Amino acid sequence: MHFIIYIIKEYRNQCELLYIGIMFKVEKEEMVNKTFRLPLKLVEQLYKVAQNKGVSLNNLVKQCCEYALDNLDTNSEE
Repeated sequence: MHFIIYIIKEYRNQCELLYIGIMFKVEKEEMVNKTFRLPLKLVEQLYKVAQNKGVSLNNLVKQCCEYALDNLDTNSEE
């Protein structure tokens, strides 16, 4: 009897995995390489934050840029 219950649970788990696999779509964002010159102190700060948060330096810089652009003051005349 325990074996039958085990088989049923495994079947359910496999069905859930298949359903998740159908619903999950991997998307790849197009990327380009660019070179930017940044002050050493800024790069050191970014590197420390990236290490503490467990993300790559590239990912952190990308997120910082996106945040800055999303929150840019467009009412300023400068």
